[in-house]
Amino acid sequence: MRGLDDTQTLLADAGKRLADEFVQRVKATKGDREAAWTKIVELGWPAALVAEADGGLGGGDVEAFVMGRALGLGLPDTPLLGHALVCGALLGALDRGPVRNELVAGLASNQHTYGFAHFERSVDPSPCEKWLRTTVTSTSGSGHVLNGEKVCVLNGATADGLLVTAIGPQGHCVVHVPADAPGVRRLGQKLVDGRESCRIGFENVAIPATQMLAMNSSADSAIARACRIALAALAGEALGALERALENTKEYLLTRQQFGKPLAQQQVLRHRFADMYMVLQEIESLGLLAAKASASGRPDADLLLRRAKTHVGMAGVKAAESAVQLHGAMGVTEELAVGHCLRRVLTVDSLFGNARQHLELAAPHIAEW
Repeated sequence: MRGLDDTQTLLADAGKRLADEFVQRVKATKGDREAAWTKIVELGWPAALVAEADGGLGGGDVEAFVMGRALGLGLPDTPLLGHALVCGALLGALDRGPVRNELVAGLASNQHTYGFAHFERSVDPSPCEKWLRTTVTSTSGSGHVLNGEKVCVLNGATADGLLVTAIGPQGHCVVHVPADAPGVRRLGQKLVDGRESCRIGFENVAIPATQMLAMNSSADSAIARACRIALAALAGEALGALERALENTKEYLLTRQQFGKPLAQQQVLRHRFADMYMVLQEIESLGLLAAKASASGRPDADLLLRRAKTHVGMAGVKAAESAVQLHGAMGVTEELAVGHCLRRVLTVDSLFGNARQHLELAAPHIAEW
């Protein structure tokens, strides 16, 4: 990858080597996922976005983009995205306090795993005041009561703690809820690429006052930070998936013989491959630009992240579909990884808002693209 410093390059190389260990396992088993997560923990990635003052590595948006690429290159489903990156970014953006510090320490040491319970049925990436319905109401004592439902909670089925966004007594808030608390019900679901997700309901869940992590503007900024990290990581994941799809397609076109010569000698197929490669380069450039803009606090960072996410959903999906098509009938079989690459890009498009939704939100600024 271009445009990385030495530390980020080492991180990218480590991610590529790790993904190469698992890429041939198209249908990852529970053992594969556990083995991958063990190696990720050994690399220290759960603490990648935790500040150095909190015992972490002090990474940011670019590191999230690089680690997302490793996921796309072939790593099995692990808590890396939903737990280490998104929840790590959310906790890192909160004001320091006893509960927050304890949660960060649990994440950095891998003693606990968390799920970001944010999206509701609309799965809309627009500002949450437009659709947030989960509520936290005050009780006669010092505690609160949580009611509502969240969808598409990555790592939610296995997490032991949930970071829940809601409408509180004084505005938006973020609360910590133990996953086994009375009134919490979880329904595990699989997304189209096989990764674990969860629908979570909250019915009169008692929340001690100490578990209220943020309110009002503090909560809004922490939520926005988590979503920016998610978009950077997802752009990287799409990049990795397309890299792997193009690698497999190139090998297939060079080895598959038709009428006595490789398919790669057919000009029309070479042009199709060139178009796919151009999309790959565009996603790498747009994703890395957006991640660097977010890391440096540029005012147009959100617009650049939306631009990258939109390009993944529009051009990236078509490029992955072309990779499957160039494999012919073999491309739709479970035995080839190229079909899984397509499913991964489709899933990336759907998470944290799809291309259409981000394009609509960016429409007022379309002239700046």
